[in-house]
Amino acid sequence: YRDLMCNYCGGNGSLNGNSFSTCSLCRGSGTILMQHGHFHIENTCHICNGRGSTISKECNGCHGAGIEKTFTSLLVDIPKGVPHGWKTAIGGYGHFPPGGNGESGDLYIFVNQLSHEHFERDGNHIVYKAKIPFTKAALGGKIEVPTLEGKKIAFDIQECTPPNKLFRLKNLGLPSITSQDMFGDLIVVSEIEMPQILTEKEKSLLLQLNEEENFKK
Repeated sequence: YRDLMCNYCGGNGSLNGNSFSTCSLCRGSGTILMQHGHFHIENTCHICNGRGSTISKECNGCHGAGIEKTFTSLLVDIPKGVPHGWKTAIGGYGHFPPGGNGESGDLYIFVNQLSHEHFERDGNHIVYKAKIPFTKAALGGKIEVPTLEGKKIAFDIQECTPPNKLFRLKNLGLPSITSQDMFGDLIVVSEIEMPQILTEKEKSLLLQLNEEENFKK
């Protein structure tokens, strides 16, 4: 919602825009003299706020406020790659000042970045935590990860891949706000996934593996 100038009175709050009378306190000067000892201080009249006149009949549209509250819908283009907290101003889409003087202010737009189900942001880089079965991590092989565009990309991991190993896929991150031709990377972090339940055969194979040299305590 924004405050716009009342169309009935032109923003001054009076009936038809011209129903005023001379201020009874300042008698049209807009100022009043205050005496403090031997000194005289000139202050803005608090009755008419320095205008020298007061509204004799209020506008039927805004009831003397000079403004109308209006709901405005606006489409705004947000550049690609903007960071959390990025802001921009659109001139003339703010509030109209009361009293009919001046122009409408600016509309400030702040970007609040929401969290994503799968990705985390690190500057222009995108971080994805890939769950890898411990057998594939040990033997190596091909894994598949999603991208921001909704596609999937596959790449090979080496055998004996440890937890928290980083794989950097170039130019699959976010575009730079200063140069739309430059992109960050998609950084894949390995997370070794363990099964919840083992079958009897799997237990037997693991017990055999436990006797091999690399798995002995």
